[in-house]
Amino acid sequence: MPDADIDFFRLDPGEFRIALGAVLRERREEVGMSQSAVAESLDIRPSRIWEWENGRHVLRWDRLFLVCGVLHITPTEIVARAETRTRDAMRARSAR
Repeated sequence: MPDADIDFFRLDPGEFRIALGAVLRERREEVGMSQSAVAESLDIRPSRIWEWENGRHVLRWDRLFLVCGVLHITPTEIVARAETRTRDAMRARSAR
């Protein structure tokens, strides 16, 4: 369960988007898929996968569910991992 010291609704949206992309990239690599293979499964351009993974484009929730299906992970798990990563980044930044 995520730490309660940083309320979910106070997470920085940009920081969360970047964390979500990093988690998606990690999961894609865990299952051994290329960006092109994921893109082909979703019938989208491979560059869009790169944009999501690098926090350059907002991943809509309906697309998140489709991506999670391709990567064999639940949206809940992906979001929880991204939330933890975002909290850690915010904590590190505030500790400076």
